[in-house]
Amino acid sequence: MIAILFLQASLAAKPAAPLFESKYTSAKMEDCKGPDDDGEADSHGEPAEECPGIGSYFVMQNYSANSTYNEVNLKGNDKFGAMLSPDKGYGNNMPGTKIEWRLHQGQPFAAINRVTTCDDEPKKHCSEYLVVRGLLGHEKIHGDIDAKKPGANEAARALADDGFDLK
Repeated sequence: MIAILFLQASLAAKPAAPLFESKYTSAKMEDCKGPDDDGEADSHGEPAEECPGIGSYFVMQNYSANSTYNEVNLKGNDKFGAMLSPDKGYGNNMPGTKIEWRLHQGQPFAAINRVTTCDDEPKKHCSEYLVVRGLLGHEKIHGDIDAKKPGANEAARALADDGFDLK
């Protein structure tokens, strides 16, 4: 009888939620908003685009002469910014149009963006990275994964997840 009750209870129990999960937002031009009515431009004189994010986070696309840079920002906190740009590479960045957000219990703690970086003659010398950056309170999460290596997506997620402090 006890075994039957235990079996019924275990069958009725919900599966445990995953410790970490991913959600995705678009950084495509058509999904991003242009400059405010005041025509505010970024530091290079180009209009910045605000792209959707998760929770209070959003992505700003900034433009320079030959690069685009995605930066994660936090609404109401102008001191936080996580640049989704590789630490190495050639300098001419072309970020991917999808942002992967790593979440723990529904709260975002890291962002991942695929970025191609090329020398001054595009497509001559290019590298591709999965740029992993921690969000507010998780800034120690920081790394670039060679996107052309097998298992790169899993490695980028592991970099983010391993840097999360479960305390």
